[in-house]
Amino acid sequence: MGVLTVACAEVSRRNSGEIVKVEDGRFIPMLRVHEFGDPNGPPVLALHGVAAHGRRWGPLAAGELAGFRVLGPDLRGHGESVWDPPWSLPSHVGDLVEVLDALELESVSVVGHSFGGAVGANLAAAVPGRVRALALLDPAIGWMPAAPVQWLGSTASIRGSPPRTTPWPIEPAT
Repeated sequence: MGVLTVACAEVSRRNSGEIVKVEDGRFIPMLRVHEFGDPNGPPVLALHGVAAHGRRWGPLAAGELAGFRVLGPDLRGHGESVWDPPWSLPSHVGDLVEVLDALELESVSVVGHSFGGAVGANLAAAVPGRVRALALLDPAIGWMPAAPVQWLGSTASIRGSPPRTTPWPIEPAT
């Protein structure tokens, strides 16, 4: 595939889904991004939990999200991405902004599971103009800094409904 130079000359995409930083002519690996679905569909950034990887989103992308372009990055310290610390929420958010820049995506819908939910909420709080929608699946947000939690509450209020704190009803399988 070669190197795709983007507006931010420091971040590029090469090979199959590898996002790299270019420093002094050297490629420094960052995140591996697994892509599923329709390459021309609306982009969905799917963020995994701890001890997982971006390929886990494949079945959801093939089923419920078939008409979307699903991007499942291996977060820093996971899968085929760089394992160098820091593994803090700000470093994950910074990595994802660089991924959006490298893929030339102005905004995306975000779905996050567990720790990926915490990362997604922090991404939305840090760069709200780049997150169109946010779906949190069993998010690990009890230990999050106050700003993203406040953002989530204010967003729900703007949309006219309070944040849901009770479990979703589960229908028995037929």
